[in-house]
Amino acid sequence: MKNTYNIKEIAELIGKSDTSIYRYIKNGKLLSHTVTHNGKEYLQVKKSDLETFLGKKIDNLSHTVTQNENHMKNAVTHRETVSDNATHNEFQITAETLQEAISQAISQQQSQLMKPLEQQALYKLGAVEKENTFLKARLETVLHENKELQEKIKALPDFEKEKADLLQEERERHRKEIQKQDNNIIEEARKLGAIHQEEIINLTEKNKKQEKSFRQETEEKLKQSEENHRKELKTIRQETEEKHRKELEARQKELEEKHDEELEQIKQEYERTLKLMSESAEKEKMEIVEAWKKKTEELERPWWKFW
Repeated sequence: MKNTYNIKEIAELIGKSDTSIYRYIKNGKLLSHTVTHNGKEYLQVKKSDLETFLGKKIDNLSHTVTQNENHMKNAVTHRETVSDNATHNEFQITAETLQEAISQAISQQQSQLMKPLEQQALYKLGAVEKENTFLKARLETVLHENKELQEKIKALPDFEKEKADLLQEERERHRKEIQKQDNNIIEEARKLGAIHQEEIINLTEKNKKQEKSFRQETEEKLKQSEENHRKELKTIRQETEEKHRKELEARQKELEEKHDEELEQIKQEYERTLKLMSESAEKEKMEIVEAWKKKTEELERPWWKFW
C-alpha cells in the first residue's frame, strides 16, 4: 500500500469530487503537504492523516472499492453476455429487462458504498458520546460548586439591619438639612419681600407717570390725526365740488348748444313752412283772381252772346 495519496486518488478512493477534497483541505479537516515534481507543486496527503479523516483503515476502504469495481465489471460483463446471447439467439431485450439489470447493479454498488459511510457515522457517534459524557461531568462539577457557593452566602453575616439603620440616619440628616435650607430661604424671602415692596411702589408710580405721559401723547396724536383727516376731507370735498361744477358747466354748455341747434332747426323748419304756405296762398289768390276775372268777363258780355 502507498504511504501518500494525491487529490485524484483520494477522490476515487472515497467517492468524492476533486473540489470536495480541496474544500476539506482548505477548511483544515484534512491535513496535507506540498510536493514539488518536475518544477510543479502538488498536494499530497499522508496515509495516517487520511485514515484519521476517514476514521478507519485505508486497507478496508481499498478492499471495499475493489469489490465495488469488481461488481461493476461483473455487471457490465453480465450485460455484455446477455447482449451476446440475445444476439446469438436472436432474442430482443426489452426496456424492462435492461432497467432491472441496471437497478440491481446500482443497488449492489450503493450497498457497498454505504458501508464506509456507516462506519464513519459510528465513529462520529462515539466521539459525540464521549463529548456528551465530558459535558455531563462538567455540569455536575458546576452544580456542586454552585451549591457550595450558596452555602457560603448563607453563612455570611446579616447586613440588612445595619443597612436599614444607616439608611434611616441618612434620611434624618437629609431631612434636617432640607428644613434648615427651607428656613434660610424663608428668611431671605422676607428680607427680599420688604425690598421688593418698595421697588413695587416705585415701579407703580413710574408706571403711572409713564401711562399719563403715554395717554397725553396718544391724545395729541389723535388730535393731530383728526386735524389732518379733516383737512384731507376738506381738500377732497373741494376737489369733488370743483370737479362736479366743471362737469355741470360742461353739461349745461353742451345742453345749451344742443338746444340752440334744435331751435335753429325749428326756426328753419318754420320759415320753410311759412314760405310754402305763402307760396300756396299766393297761388290760391291768383286762382281766385283769375276766377273772379273770368266771372266778371262773363257777366259783362251782352246777353245775346250767351246764345
